[in-house]
Amino acid sequence: MRKRIYVLVAVVLAISILVPTIGCQPQEAVEKGKEPVKIGFALATTGPFSYDGLLEAQALAIAVERINNAGGILGGRMVEGVVRDHGYVTENAVTAVNKLIFDDKVDAIIGLEDTALIWAAEDIMHQAQVPYVEFGGNPPGWPEAADVGAFRIGFVMDQLVSGYFTYWVEKGVTSMVVAAPDTTFIVDSYSEVFVPFAEQYGIELFPLITYPVGTPDFLPQLAKGAAYDADLFLGVNFFNSEIPREMMGMQELGVPLYAKLFDIPTEETIVQVVDAAEGVIIPSMTAFVYDDNPVMTDFREAYAAKTGLPAPHYWTSNAWMAFHALVYGMEAAGVTGKGDLAAIDAGIKAASWRNLQGDPVQWTENGAIVYKNVILAQIQGGKFVKIGTIPAGPAPPDIYGKVLPPGTTDVGAKFPGE
Repeated sequence: MRKRIYVLVAVVLAISILVPTIGCQPQEAVEKGKEPVKIGFALATTGPFSYDGLLEAQALAIAVERINNAGGILGGRMVEGVVRDHGYVTENAVTAVNKLIFDDKVDAIIGLEDTALIWAAEDIMHQAQVPYVEFGGNPPGWPEAADVGAFRIGFVMDQLVSGYFTYWVEKGVTSMVVAAPDTTFIVDSYSEVFVPFAEQYGIELFPLITYPVGTPDFLPQLAKGAAYDADLFLGVNFFNSEIPREMMGMQELGVPLYAKLFDIPTEETIVQVVDAAEGVIIPSMTAFVYDDNPVMTDFREAYAAKTGLPAPHYWTSNAWMAFHALVYGMEAAGVTGKGDLAAIDAGIKAASWRNLQGDPVQWTENGAIVYKNVILAQIQGGKFVKIGTIPAGPAPPDIYGKVLPPGTTDVGAKFPGE
């Protein structure tokens, strides 16, 4: 299986380097008398997060192909995807967005899957009147009410942790290790979210900084965490490529109760360490392994049909969701949104209700995804088994705005081929 992963990544890398555009070529659209809709993909196809970025690029290529085969959007216009690499570096994100807008002349952008990246580039997109959908990150204060045409598909830490804490409290957990990399996001989230909830529920916390697999401090730090002898060891945020070794480490240390948060293992990941992964409980942030959300079910089936592999993890499924939110929004608005952010803002909120209002999520008034429920899964026999659905905590109104009541903006937009 590991060999198959490497082959897959190598193929996608070759595609991303040699073919910067995905989908129809401009001359094909001109011959039909209709210019293509150009969507920019700002992804990390090089650098430490290239494993994620290359899988995202592959998923988006599948999405573009399916849409074009179904007749395109906006009355038969084909979709052309343009990939620009940011390498997960803020300066590169600015360069990538500038190239997408001014060189490639895209109609919209998705990607920029981190708080720092979106903060670095959002003003460029706003000033150019180019709509964008960011997937990932948890940027406090963004989107704001004034950010018309800006959408974020990610997670709301407060809601997720509230639901997750409720679950573990009901299971009798009174102490937990919270293990995470030493990043500003994790540190701030720990102090601003985990600590208040722990105080509310009477849980003793043991923070633990983790280190990448292969570094000298990786296993010693895990051992340090295990020595706290807490009721639960919660692995908060590891690189997906490190998850198998993390799970093996927990098994070797004899940690009795180990769970994941955020970076979600996939069946392709855990097949390498089935015994070590057995029993691990995770919250599914996009529910792509279940039938609760129609877009995620579609992603899982389409990806498996095209590649013969299980659907990849959270970030890749979020890219799929972001892309479809955008194109469904264009259909509902009747325009691409470039130069008319108000129209695309209304269109995305309208069309996405039908497609994104599965059990886990809904839009806020200002374009962020919030949770209705936290879906829990357990790894059993190398498969994900849904074991519970618990109410998510409330969305902080001072950060994410008023939650729209279900159905109020659904205009029943249909995508070609449905």
